[in-house]
Amino acid sequence: MEYVYGLGTLDPTDDETQGTDWVMKSLLDLSEEEYQKCVQACSSLDAYKRDSQLFQVVLWNEQEFRELLEKYLTAYSERNFEGLPPRSPDLNLNRCLLNLLSSIRSYLDYVETNVKRKYGKTSSNATKFKKYCSDAYDGSFSYRFLYRFRNYAQHCGLPLTTISLNGKTLERDSERVHWSLDVGVDRDALLEAAFNWGSIRDEIANQPGMIDVPYHVNEMMDRLKEIHSNYVVDEFVALQVSASYVKGLTQKIPIKVRKLHLFRLSIDSSDPMGKIDCRMQVVLLDLVEDVFDERFAILFDEEPSLKSV
Repeated sequence: MEYVYGLGTLDPTDDETQGTDWVMKSLLDLSEEEYQKCVQACSSLDAYKRDSQLFQVVLWNEQEFRELLEKYLTAYSERNFEGLPPRSPDLNLNRCLLNLLSSIRSYLDYVETNVKRKYGKTSSNATKFKKYCSDAYDGSFSYRFLYRFRNYAQHCGLPLTTISLNGKTLERDSERVHWSLDVGVDRDALLEAAFNWGSIRDEIANQPGMIDVPYHVNEMMDRLKEIHSNYVVDEFVALQVSASYVKGLTQKIPIKVRKLHLFRLSIDSSDPMGKIDCRMQVVLLDLVEDVFDERFAILFDEEPSLKSV
């Protein structure tokens, strides 16, 4: 059995129908060792990409929550309700907030489990990630509150109980009104609920009667972004080696292509009748473009910059 390894393109013979006939064009021959290293490097990068995608889900949920707040504020202040979702505002905002809080918890649990599985429960990486989370929890009431608030919403009811439009006349121009959409939860209702708030109960008692949830979402997201940035920095060593290896291979290809495929062609010529059996394993490197976009550009900085994450 003989093997041929390389990077190339795989395109249909007919761009319009994209039927069963495809043409494989080799652009770079690889040794078996280079092929195996490329597989390992792409596996490492793909794992990081999955982590980043889960964090991206958190960002999308935050964005949806913010945009929905702005949409309702604009609609009710201008008395123009065209294009609003058919759902009631209170249920829709609660839906978005529940999605956000759940995705935050899913992200934190997933990364903690993944780090422990990859490096070990008592490893330096696992210890540091736990500290990042502890520092965020200890250093921010907003983080502590929403971390527990998610559990409250899961067991005791919808998180938002107050949604109201308020207008204030500007002092220098009585004809102009500043509108705001106040969204939050009743403090006393939280304290009277059959829920164990633990050490933050006294802190909740010191909050205003209506707790401004969007404000605390903003504060918690700042802390969460710090956790994610620190986590990425800790992954630099392995990721930078993997990304640099894949980039080095692609730079050897003289032309720019939209999609690259890693392939292994096996050739069996042992048939006594002279028949040659060829089989090809092809993997689309769909992450190659992502490796070099802004989310991965940090891997090639001489001095890492967190703003690139």
